[in-house]
Amino acid sequence: MSLDADGNGGMFRCYIGGPEQGAGANFILISLPVAPPATTPPSPALLAQRAVDSMQLRAIDIGMAPEPDNADPNILIRMPNQVFAADSGPETTGPNSAEASAGGITVTATAELASVTVDPGDGSATTPCTTDQLSTSTRALEGADVCSVVWERTSTAQPGGTYDLAVTSSWQVEWSGGGEAGTIAFDLVNTRPVAVIDRKVNLVP
Repeated sequence: MSLDADGNGGMFRCYIGGPEQGAGANFILISLPVAPPATTPPSPALLAQRAVDSMQLRAIDIGMAPEPDNADPNILIRMPNQVFAADSGPETTGPNSAEASAGGITVTATAELASVTVDPGDGSATTPCTTDQLSTSTRALEGADVCSVVWERTSTAQPGGTYDLAVTSSWQVEWSGGGEAGTIAFDLVNTRPVAVIDRKVNLVP
């Protein structure tokens, strides 16, 4: 009696009399357990990225006060306008945290909004704002508690008659686990068109 692998994983033919006897030989099939191939666990850095992905972080929905009306422009040059996160929360203004596990390794990640930059879109300097200013429920044109932007020129000569106001949210994620630690930094950007005009004031004597 002898064993001969049939090429199908753990299946073997057990010959009675030996396989050399050819077609006349008697045999039975024996299934033997086969160990699954060894798998390499994901790296802690990969698990950290999975944790970040599960947070579903996104750019803010840009809110403004006053609310722009591009069909009948109401945003005036040289007047401050508040910019805020209309959807403030863990996914847009933070903080946020999550875990990811695999292969006996667990990685914990914590994300915070490190900085916010507002670009008026007219070529002028950008404005830095804080997370608190962006997520405040206060509505005011200017002040220490709010993020404001001012345009010095009208947008009438721009394509579509608007400027592209852009808010860049810079995130920083600290993670640790599996004997390792690190930082993940990235930016999320959203824009909205804003029509800016110079409305003349008629003085009535």
